[in-house]
Amino acid sequence: MSEEWGPWNSEYVDINPIAGSIIWRYRPRSSFLANEQEYQRWNALYAHTPAFACLNRKGYLTGRIHGNSYLAHRVIWAYSNGTWPSGELAHINGEKTDNRNANLREVSRTQNCRNLRKNIRNTSGCTGVKKSRSGKKWVAEIGCGAGKKVHLGSFENFDDAVAARKSAELVMGYSARHGS
Repeated sequence: MSEEWGPWNSEYVDINPIAGSIIWRYRPRSSFLANEQEYQRWNALYAHTPAFACLNRKGYLTGRIHGNSYLAHRVIWAYSNGTWPSGELAHINGEKTDNRNANLREVSRTQNCRNLRKNIRNTSGCTGVKKSRSGKKWVAEIGCGAGKKVHLGSFENFDDAVAARKSAELVMGYSARHGS
């Protein structure tokens, strides 16, 4: 696919970056190689309805044009900025279906990881805080990029471990909603 062409400059959809929506346009008969019935059926079912409205396994809105699958937030970004994002896009408020351009920002992989929600396997209630192997102390740690972790200390009580973790998050530029 060429950088110049994309669903953001397509005759098939209307994009509203302020609302974060993509709507199917009415398609002319010339868009259909199939018979007249297919043309009428498609427009009756889809014209003026939300496009890119299917949730994928990760919770993002997605859709297809010309057999290619696109993520709605990347289409809206491209429409607003004139080109595909070069890196990852983050939803500022953490809502994967809130595709308003004002809620999207281009980030590095490291920045995006510093804006993640708490992992579903977390048992302590605080990201980066866990019981030691002996089960007698609380251990705090934080990721510093490239898959590496920094040990912040071992603590007698949970609150001290949480405080160490939160302090390190501030210093390292984690988002305020990380781990919540």
